[in-house]
Amino acid sequence: MTGSKYSKFENSMMNATNAMNFAPMLSVLFIGARMRALQMDPVNGAPQKWAQNCFYMCTYATAAQVIISVAVTLVLSGTSTPNKDVEGDMVFKVENKALGTVLSIGRYLIMFCIYVGFSCVIYSIFTIQHPKGDLHATHLCDHAVRDQSHLPVLLHLPHDMDLRNDRRVHRI
Repeated sequence: MTGSKYSKFENSMMNATNAMNFAPMLSVLFIGARMRALQMDPVNGAPQKWAQNCFYMCTYATAAQVIISVAVTLVLSGTSTPNKDVEGDMVFKVENKALGTVLSIGRYLIMFCIYVGFSCVIYSIFTIQHPKGDLHATHLCDHAVRDQSHLPVLLHLPHDMDLRNDRRVHRI
C-alpha cells in the first residue's frame, strides 16, 4: 500500500529500542555500585545518596529519550533515527524549526545527564567508605567490581574515537 515494510507504530517502536541502548550498560553499572556498597556494609549497604540520585538521573534521562523518540514519530509526524556517531544518541527531525531546536537542546541535555550520571556512579564505586572508617576494608575492592566499572567507558570508546569494525585502520 504505502511501500513501507512497517507501519508508523512499528517504526516508532523500533526507534524506541534504539533509544534504549544505554539501559543494559547502566543496569550493570548500578548493580556493580550496589555490590561495592554491600561489600562495605553487608547489613545496610547502599551506595551514597548522591550516587543513588545519579542512578535516578540516568534512568529518567533514558526514559525521556524513549518517550521523545516515540512522541516525535507518532504525535509530531517527524523522524527519529539513531545517531551513527554516538552510541545511544538519537537524532530528531520535525518540520517546525523552533520545535526542532527545542528537541536538539533536549537531546544534548539528555546525553549530558547520562554521561555525567554514569561518570559519577563510577566515581562513587571507588570513593565509598566503610561505615566504621576501616581503611583496610575500604581499599579492598573486588576485581570484578573494579573492572566492571570501566565497561561504560570502554563500550563507548570505539564509537567516540571512530574505531568501528567497518573502518579498519590496520591490515594484517
